[in-house]
Amino acid sequence: MHRFRVIIGIFVSLLLLGCQPGSGVAGWGGQGNTLPTKTAQSTANGPEKEIVANQRRPLALLDGRVVRIGDLQPSLLESQGGEILAEWILDRAVGKRLAQQGGVVTQDMVDKEAKILADSLSADPNAAARLLAQLKTQRGLGTVRFSGLLRRNAGLRLLVQASVKVGDEQLQHAFFLRYGARYETRLIVVKTLREATSVVGALKKGESFIDLAIERSTDISRNQGGLLPPISPADQNYPQAVRAAVVKLKPGQISDPIALENGFAVLRLERKKEARNVQFDDVKEELRPLVRRRTERVHMQQLARELLTASDLVVLDRGLRGSWDQYRKTMEGK
Repeated sequence: MHRFRVIIGIFVSLLLLGCQPGSGVAGWGGQGNTLPTKTAQSTANGPEKEIVANQRRPLALLDGRVVRIGDLQPSLLESQGGEILAEWILDRAVGKRLAQQGGVVTQDMVDKEAKILADSLSADPNAAARLLAQLKTQRGLGTVRFSGLLRRNAGLRLLVQASVKVGDEQLQHAFFLRYGARYETRLIVVKTLREATSVVGALKKGESFIDLAIERSTDISRNQGGLLPPISPADQNYPQAVRAAVVKLKPGQISDPIALENGFAVLRLERKKEARNVQFDDVKEELRPLVRRRTERVHMQQLARELLTASDLVVLDRGLRGSWDQYRKTMEGK
């Protein structure tokens, strides 16, 4: 990903929030919403006793000594507490909203989410499986959290479905993204206009764009000598200023400095890929489910943000508070 791209970061984060199956949240399964008997009994005897029992629960043995959850709890709260707390909050908020609307998430819906996620990673099933395994490893998604991820996505999708409409304008946009002209481009991003002007001057004197990108660019594309995936002028993941500039360049031409939200960019067009000879009416219906999925994703992102923001939360634990504050900043893109 490139730093200047408009990434739906909050949605990606929320997709990776797993809810606990069988957590007693109304609307998830349709087979009753009572908590397990043991939990209900321990609560009846007082929440303090339950907390103490959990802290004393053995997790492992180290040199014959019992390692309990209480031994690890402070570090766990500091490192992952914010994300897990967000999972817990959103899990219950989605369940409550489903119960209010009479919605029930079925296993078929959950299974469908698994396919949607795999398809979003790659059209090749083998590549999708490999990328999914990498995703699970990177995000620490075990069986419980991954199952929760799918169930939560199903719940969010069920809640937004009625509000999702797909019109011809959206289909036309998707058509240009898939079949329209694309521009293979290299990029250098620097912090100031002065630096960008210096880069342009060096390039005009014949210095290597690739070498300058590796040495001076702050964008992750520097690892590929500034090379970007082919840009579509219709792709709103890229800033309008970048899309407007790239279509005016000729192969080999260098742009003037382009102002970005957090710096300045210099582009060089490598080559233009012409639009494919495909008629809109021939692929319109093929594009419709893809556009609907994309629109649902945006609505799901918005709803998840609203549900989290509306939560009446007071974090008492110091370590958890720090993790939660950091998590919120990440979610808000700060």
